[in-house]
Amino acid sequence: MRIKKISLCNYRLYKDLSEIVFSSISDKNIVLISGENGFGKTTFLHSLLWCLYGKLISDIEFNIKKEIQNGGYSQLLRNNLNNLSRTELANISEDTIHKIKKGGYSSQTEWVKSVSQYYVSLEFCEVVIPSIPCTNITVKRGYDAIFDKEFVEILIDGIPNELTNEIGPEVFINDFILSKDIARFFFFDSEQIVMLAETNTSSERKRLGSAYNEVLGVRKYEDLKRNLDNVRVRFRKRSSDVVAQSKIEELTQRKVSLEAQIDSINSDIILKDESLATLLEQNDELQLQLAREGNHTTIDEITKIKEIIAITQQKDAEYKHLLRSFLEYAPFAICGNLFKSTMQQLDHDFLIHSANLNFETQNNFISDITSELFMMIHKIDLSEDKRIEIQDKMQSLLSKYKVATSSEPALLSLTERDYKEFQSIYNYVISTYRAEFMRLADDYKKNRHILERNSRRLSTIDQKEQDALIKELRQKKTEIENQVNDLNSEIRSLSEKLGTVTPGQPHQNP
Repeated sequence: MRIKKISLCNYRLYKDLSEIVFSSISDKNIVLISGENGFGKTTFLHSLLWCLYGKLISDIEFNIKKEIQNGGYSQLLRNNLNNLSRTELANISEDTIHKIKKGGYSSQTEWVKSVSQYYVSLEFCEVVIPSIPCTNITVKRGYDAIFDKEFVEILIDGIPNELTNEIGPEVFINDFILSKDIARFFFFDSEQIVMLAETNTSSERKRLGSAYNEVLGVRKYEDLKRNLDNVRVRFRKRSSDVVAQSKIEELTQRKVSLEAQIDSINSDIILKDESLATLLEQNDELQLQLAREGNHTTIDEITKIKEIIAITQQKDAEYKHLLRSFLEYAPFAICGNLFKSTMQQLDHDFLIHSANLNFETQNNFISDITSELFMMIHKIDLSEDKRIEIQDKMQSLLSKYKVATSSEPALLSLTERDYKEFQSIYNYVISTYRAEFMRLADDYKKNRHILERNSRRLSTIDQKEQDALIKELRQKKTEIENQVNDLNSEIRSLSEKLGTVTPGQPHQNP
């Protein structure tokens, strides 16, 4: 089983959709992911563990376990949402959120998913599941911030399967993809090696030993040894069988031939190891000479510095763009008490405006009723004196229900929409704006510091690289490093060939 593709969308610092597609070349099955501190390696690792095991991640990752113990798994799910997406979600109107909670997403509100949901997806290839023909398995785990709900989806060759529904996603992943007991050996930070070495409890040691047997193939080796012993016993019992004896002789001759091949390959590996050691000594000597000349930086380090500069320059532009968007609200935050006083005055004036509007509506309604009653009285056959008397009494009665509007003047006149918009800005500035702005400014300063430091370092290296002696030493060192790489490739090829040559089994030449 191989990991074919990993997709992350709005998960922590990974904004929008990010995909990593791994090479399908059979002879290159190891992928290294490296980067400076703070660039998302640990977050990337945690995303894989969370996708596979959900809340069971606390059994594997110690740091996540502490986070869950402090705030709970629900809080962890909310914290996993990308900060920018969380900010955009906070700016969506409450009416839209209420409509989604009540009736779900519609074609008009489908766009909200891009900021309210995050997910991590793993696609596996070369999968073997007993009794189920399949090629690919996709595991997708996500969370919707509006509904506060986690969701898991498992697809076998692109479609759901009854097996996953019957036994549940947790059991399916643990039994058919990767047991959580050995997951720590496939997804872990190098810092966790110390934690593994400090295992104390007997139950933990027992589980660790079982995991070692799985990872190192000890259990398969023991099963194979037991099967071979059984075969040997059966051959001994049938030693009088001519066919069996002939088979044993054939296997013995093949074993001798393969052992000779193994000895030859091991001899070649030893010779190449000796040549490699000599080249490495020469390489170290050239590196020492470069250090004496004031330039001890390797080509790989220079390449790495350039990559860091490119990444930090891109992040610098992104941070500046975000800071400009934050600066739109800066005048409100700078005003401080004046901004607060303005909000209080708006609350007061809007209350007066709303009350007067309600009173005016009520008075107009009473006036309309009075007019209609007077018209009805005129249609009744009554004397003029009687009609006037009835009208006066009605007028007196209905006047009691009329309300005088407030005489207090309103300093500001604004519509309900303007009032709510200003209120939304005020709530944002006094709540999340300051914390988010401070965090963004801190991230910008740290990134700027890394960029400037590496730029100065690269500039210094470039100046030293212009020296003629350093150029000559660098050229010799590059040639030796190329030879080292070639030798390593040859040794690796011989080691792979050695692995295919197993005594007692038929051998096919590649």
